[in-house]
Amino acid sequence: MPSTHPLELPEILSQISTYVAEKSLLSCALVSKAWHKVFIPHIWNEILTNKDIPDEAVTSHCHLIKTIDILNTVVVDFPKWRFPNLDTLSVTYEGPEELTEFILAHPNISHLVLRRCTLNPEAEFWTQLLDFHNLKSFSVTRLNIQQEQEMNSFWQLCTRLEKLDLTIGSLSSLGNLSSMEFPHLQRLYLNSSEDYMPLSLILLQRCPNVTTIYWDGALDERLISEFSQLVKARTWPGLENLLILPQDTFSIPQEVLSNIIRGMHRVVTLSLTDLIRTFGPESMELIRPHFAHLKELDFKSDNGLTSSMALEILSSCPSLGTLAVPLIEAAEMVAGKPWVCTRLELLSAYFRFPPDSLDELQPLVLDQLSKLIRLQTLCTDGDISRLPDDENTPVPQETFDWRLEKGLDKLSTLRSLGYFSFRYTYQKIGLQEAEWMVKHWEDLFFVAGVLNMDPEVKMELKNYLNDRGVHIGILVR
Repeated sequence: MPSTHPLELPEILSQISTYVAEKSLLSCALVSKAWHKVFIPHIWNEILTNKDIPDEAVTSHCHLIKTIDILNTVVVDFPKWRFPNLDTLSVTYEGPEELTEFILAHPNISHLVLRRCTLNPEAEFWTQLLDFHNLKSFSVTRLNIQQEQEMNSFWQLCTRLEKLDLTIGSLSSLGNLSSMEFPHLQRLYLNSSEDYMPLSLILLQRCPNVTTIYWDGALDERLISEFSQLVKARTWPGLENLLILPQDTFSIPQEVLSNIIRGMHRVVTLSLTDLIRTFGPESMELIRPHFAHLKELDFKSDNGLTSSMALEILSSCPSLGTLAVPLIEAAEMVAGKPWVCTRLELLSAYFRFPPDSLDELQPLVLDQLSKLIRLQTLCTDGDISRLPDDENTPVPQETFDWRLEKGLDKLSTLRSLGYFSFRYTYQKIGLQEAEWMVKHWEDLFFVAGVLNMDPEVKMELKNYLNDRGVHIGILVR
């Protein structure tokens, strides 16, 4: 009896399937019956309703579908579909009344996302969701509940959740929120307008076991200061990930940031993107004990975080995946310690070169960047204060020159790069560079910045890249 080839064994194929890109799954499924059996579940694991999928194909594979994303551009008659093993239901749809019926027909889901949905459900909809006993994660925008009883049902539902992503719209009543507690919530994402910010703070205090807080909306200095006192008091003893995104840029006292860092259990993620003149030596001193497990730091607007601080982080944080800082001095970088952040996936900074040093230093800086082989996003935006009033007036080149003759080819190792930004700089990129990017950065989908000041060259580059699925962003003033 002939022995089975190793590449026909289900155990081996199952391991292989976890490394295969989505676009290659279908080809793998056509290799043989054994390969088809292993790879076909991966093909049908998730579907998007904006794709033209025949009803009969969905029906025959419905037991394999675990995630469905219902989009506004829906082209199929989805309400009649039923998925016995559905785990995640995501809806971005201002569609028919049948949508609520479709949701309620899948009570075993674990994750429900209602994104930009104007459901206007019957009053009992929120009460019926209480029967979704497997629900662990819930995301809802445009929360608009008018009746107190239904508001209470919503809060009751939240007591069982581990993750809540809530955009607060219009509430006529808070219901019994002040008497509720949400002990299972570990990740809380809140977005609200100025009128509902006090509600956000009340809700936050009812979630003692959160490890992640993402707070977005009309925040101001007073609210952040009050929040910092709660962190300092260990209201959330397990807090490790904090992302605060105010609508406006402003400064807060350094003491407020210090209270936040001191009160966190561990600093794994710390992102306060629109603060200025806040991060300072005291903040750096408090962050240092967390270097070993720091994964994300985003203070891209805060000029209190200096180049030397940024370089110390890059050379001291082996788990770092995201770093967004205002400035990195090229001369300091070349003279400094080697970077240890080999897991970095996003890097955003203005790399400033001393006058007349670009030819000497850029190759050395690119050598370091070439080692970040996991990088997916690279933002090297220039200094907006250097822009002249007339966009057609050149400015001194104090940051990268992204031409092959200046060393661009050193970054051929960044094969996962998808987003490349160099706004507020004036480049001389030509077709040769565009062809190189497409060839070596296979995942590239967006380039932000002025590639060339020559209108004809600029149009040629735009057409070339767009034809290959790469979108070109405009210069944002």
